[in-house]
Amino acid sequence: MKKHGKKYRAAAEKIDRTRKYNLDEAVKALKEISFAKFDETVELTIWLGVDPRKADQLVRGTLVLPHGLGRSKTVLVIAQGDKIKEAEEAGADLVGGQDMVDKIKGGWLDFDAVIATPDMMRLVGGLGKVLGPRGLMPNPKTGTVTFDVKTAVKETKAGKVEYRVDKTGVIHTAVGKVSFDEDKLAENTRALIEAVVKAKPSTAKGKYMKKVNLASTKMKTKAQKQTDLDALAEQFKQAHAAMLVSFKNMTVAKDQELRNQLREAGVSYSVVKNTLARKAAAGTPLEPMSDQFKGVTAVALSAADPVALSKAISKFTKANPDIFSFKVGLVEGKVVELKEVEAIASLPSREELISKVLFLINAQAQRLVTVIQAVPRNLAVVMDQVRAQKEAQGA
Repeated sequence: MKKHGKKYRAAAEKIDRTRKYNLDEAVKALKEISFAKFDETVELTIWLGVDPRKADQLVRGTLVLPHGLGRSKTVLVIAQGDKIKEAEEAGADLVGGQDMVDKIKGGWLDFDAVIATPDMMRLVGGLGKVLGPRGLMPNPKTGTVTFDVKTAVKETKAGKVEYRVDKTGVIHTAVGKVSFDEDKLAENTRALIEAVVKAKPSTAKGKYMKKVNLASTKMKTKAQKQTDLDALAEQFKQAHAAMLVSFKNMTVAKDQELRNQLREAGVSYSVVKNTLARKAAAGTPLEPMSDQFKGVTAVALSAADPVALSKAISKFTKANPDIFSFKVGLVEGKVVELKEVEAIASLPSREELISKVLFLINAQAQRLVTVIQAVPRNLAVVMDQVRAQKEAQGA
């Protein structure tokens, strides 16, 4: 069984898992068990008794927290005419029209929130596949499609948050930082809970709010995220071959087995965040595979031997069809399917080829040594024959 670190054990000792805490007690306990060296984000998680599959039971909305989030958002406004000046005066970080839309289509995503005027949605609407999965798509319901740009920018900058129930019936929303005073954290949390209660669908049956949890969590800074992005992009650039795979119900033992096989083949393997991977793939050999970064995704990379990578992936896929599946591969710039990977796997690996070459070199060298050694032996025989012949003639 995995052992927890000292900080975890120290925090666990301060929490009584057998009791429930009221809001003020929870906030106080949360601050007491915070041992991180950075200012952690405080996240509120609410389990709701709704069925998100039904359109009339989707719980969502926006709220300006009384004390903000403790961090500044980079706000992009897409507008035209006088609304551009209004956005700039309101404090928007980035403002533009068609130029911004084109930049986003090109993979640029250096912002935290997008606000658009209704007349620009004819252009912004085409960005749904890019902005939607990231929670950045402007929406009238969240107040991010509006002609009142000034109010929208100020609210977003002041700490406006969006809450939305996910497909499992749970809401996850940040409510501040651990460094906040207890009163401020409690007020932010209480305001969000009250907003969710008011948003209760009339069709919801049974207990609406099942469970509420408050926890601190690490939120990476933009600089840290950029570092991660640059590191992954560099790995993608160096790869001569890559395989995207997926899995389900993978046990720890099976995962370790796979990683050991790939490590022996000189392959790097990691489960990736799809959004990060798509960004990192831009401009690298893996860019043609970008549309496959969805769902549970892991990437196996080889900078030297595509055959060894193909052998390892093909072998594990055949042995574990119920838990492991191949998505797409890339070998020397060409996108390949599983059948092609299996064909490549039938070839001798780089190590096997090197072994054969060394064998041939050694064999040729041995023949050369034999010839060289034969020269003095043959010469000695000839000299003995000449000497014997001279002795016979003298006699």
